[in-house]
Amino acid sequence: MKASPADAATPVAELLEELDRLRFENESLRTFAYVAAHELSGPARRILMNLQLLEHDDTPEAAAARIDNVRATASQMTRLISDLLTITSLGSSDVATRHVELHPIIEEIASDATEPMSGATVTVEDLGCVQANELLIRRLFANIIDNAVKFSRPATPLDIHVSATREGNMNVVTIADNGIGIGTKDTEAIFEPLVRLHAKSRFPGSGLGLTLARRIARWHGGDVTAAPAESGVGTSVFVTLPVLEEPIDGGCQE
Repeated sequence: MKASPADAATPVAELLEELDRLRFENESLRTFAYVAAHELSGPARRILMNLQLLEHDDTPEAAAARIDNVRATASQMTRLISDLLTITSLGSSDVATRHVELHPIIEEIASDATEPMSGATVTVEDLGCVQANELLIRRLFANIIDNAVKFSRPATPLDIHVSATREGNMNVVTIADNGIGIGTKDTEAIFEPLVRLHAKSRFPGSGLGLTLARRIARWHGGDVTAAPAESGVGTSVFVTLPVLEEPIDGGCQE
C-alpha cells in the first residue's frame, strides 16, 4: 500500500519546522553571546582602569575607595556570570522536581526582600502546590520580587500582593506591585536578555533577572508574562506553572 501524498508531506513539514526552530535558536544564541560578551567587557575594563589608577593614588583613603570600586564591579560580574550559567544549564533534563508549596517560599522571599524598606507591605494568599524544582522556583520568584523592590516609587511605600488562580492544569500566580510600572509596548522587552529600559546607574543589576525567571518557568512547562497594573499604577507579573493534581494530606508532601 502506497503512502498518500499527505502522509509523505508530513515528515517533510516537520523537518522544515525543526530546521526553522534550530535556525532561530542559533541566531538567538549568537545574539545572546554577543550581548553577554559586551556586558562582561564593561566591568572588566572598569576593574583594569581602577587597578591602573591604584598605582597613582597618593593617600590610603583614595586607594581604599579604588579597591571598593573593584570589589563592587567584581561582584557585579559574578552575579552576571552566575545568571548566564543558570540560563545555559536549563537545557538539561536532569533537574529533579517534586511537590512544592508556593506560599511559604514566596512569603519568605518577599519578607527578606522588603525588610530594609520602611512601610513596605506584602500580602500572600493561598497559592497552592506545583510540581517543580524548589531551588529553581525560589530563584524565579526571588528575581520577580527583587524587580518589584528595585523599581518601587521612591516616595511611596511598596505594596506587593501575590495571589493565584487555577486555569486547567496550570497554576497562575500573580505578583502585583505599585512601583513605577511598565508601558504596554515594553511587556516583552523586559524579558529580553540584558535589555534595560532604564539607565544602569539608576537601577543596577545583571539585566537577566526576568529573562531567567521566564526561562525557568518555561523549563517547567509554564511561562512568565507581564502587564501594566489594572489600577494604572505598578506592574502585574503572571507566573504559570503546572499544578499538583492531588495534594497529599492537604499539603504538598510526597
